[in-house]
Amino acid sequence: MDSGVTEDVMNFSHADIVKNEHSSPISSMADRSGSLLWKDQLHLLHSISQGLSDEIGSYWQGVMHCREKNFDNHLG
Repeated sequence: MDSGVTEDVMNFSHADIVKNEHSSPISSMADRSGSLLWKDQLHLLHSISQGLSDEIGSYWQGVMHCREKNFDNHLG
């Protein structure tokens, strides 16, 4: 695993991730979550997704639990 990529993902600011001035910090956190999933950084993904409200955080937590094969927990 390329730890440099993971470090870069974690260090990006909201402005680095989302180039649209009307996007919310939640959208950049969701984008960061997808990147961490791609790099199999499930523990970091979990901590970020818990900080996301409503359906977005639930979605990423469900995907993460499925990736972990923790099917009993993927529905919340």
